[in-house]
Amino acid sequence: MGDRQTIADSKRAFHQRFPYVIAPLYRRLADELLVELHLLSHQKQFKSNALFAVGLDAVFRSFTKGYRPDEHPALLFDALCSSNGFQAEALKQEATATLEQARAQSETDLSAWLQQFALADNSHYSRLMAIGLFSLFGAAGALGASRSPACSGRTCTVAVRPTDNGRLAGRLSKTMVTGTRWASRTH
Repeated sequence: MGDRQTIADSKRAFHQRFPYVIAPLYRRLADELLVELHLLSHQKQFKSNALFAVGLDAVFRSFTKGYRPDEHPALLFDALCSSNGFQAEALKQEATATLEQARAQSETDLSAWLQQFALADNSHYSRLMAIGLFSLFGAAGALGASRSPACSGRTCTVAVRPTDNGRLAGRLSKTMVTGTRWASRTH
C-alpha cells in the first residue's frame, strides 16, 4: 500500500486481474468496493484489522450471492484486494478465524472479548469495520432472542477510545447497519 496510485491505476490493475465481463447488478458493487479499498489504502491512519476483514468479507459474500459463474467471486475478490495493495487470502483467513472465535464466546464473555477490537488513537475508521462488528455480534448469537450485555434492544455498545475530540466515536455512533444503531462508550 506504499506507492500513491490513482483510482485509474487501481481500476487498470483490477481489470488486468479480472478480465471478465461483470453483470450490471454486480458491477456497481465492484466499483464501490474498488473505490472504498483504494481510498482506504491511501489513508495513513488506516490499518487493516480483524473487524475490517470480517466486514469486507461479509459485504462481498452477501452481495455476490448468486454470482455466475461460481468460480468468479473468488477471482473478483482477489482482484479487488490486490489492485489496492490488500492480500485477499490473508483477509479471508483473518475473517474466518475471527468469526470462529466469536462463535465460541459466551454471552457473558462477549463484551470483554470485543474490547480487543477497540481502535487505537488516531486510527482511521471504516464503515466496513462497523459491518464486521455487527457480523461478530451475529456470529456470537448476540442478536438473537437472548441478547448479550453488549446489545440491548436496537443499540449495541462498542468500546472506542476518545479520538480527535470524539470524532471517531461520533462517526461510529452515526453508522447505520441493518437498522441497528451503534452507540459508543469510552474506556
